[in-house]
Amino acid sequence: MFRKIFIYTIILLLSQRKLYNSNLICNAETLSSNDLKDENIQLKHQIKTLEGTISLLKDALDELGAATPNNVVNIWAKGIQTRNGYLQYYILCDRMKNEFKEELSKSQRTSWVTGYLSPWVSSYDIVNIEKINSLKYRFTINFNLDTSIGPKDSTESTVITTKIDNKWCINDIEWNDTMKKRIF
Repeated sequence: MFRKIFIYTIILLLSQRKLYNSNLICNAETLSSNDLKDENIQLKHQIKTLEGTISLLKDALDELGAATPNNVVNIWAKGIQTRNGYLQYYILCDRMKNEFKEELSKSQRTSWVTGYLSPWVSSYDIVNIEKINSLKYRFTINFNLDTSIGPKDSTESTVITTKIDNKWCINDIEWNDTMKKRIF
């Protein structure tokens, strides 16, 4: 179901030209066959194409959002567990997205892989859900940590979800020191 919605959204956005940006997509017709023989130009062409593709995917993800507060929290927690900064980022509200990018920059990460190899988040559980109002929920998530020699311990974070423009996003994260250090 999600895949169908995702594909439909991309088609809809492309038809409205929200995603199309000719500066981001390398136009292969402008390169002659002689130019493509040069390895540097081939590499530049591949990089330009990948940059365009990544930009289109980022734009599509920004448009999707999550349908329920539980969905938001599960996507975010899965991002923590898999160390996927993109999953964590795209489910955040705009203010939180800026803070996330600042934290990544402070930690001098050159990729969007977050967290550490050990200990790692082996699983997570939503241990409490509190409805603040019809547009806001507070979730407490317990993250279980493991090492190569066995389970280490667990740590909790509290997340506030908000509904903005018919999409749910994370509006606030109450980290404990251990968890914030693990992410950034």
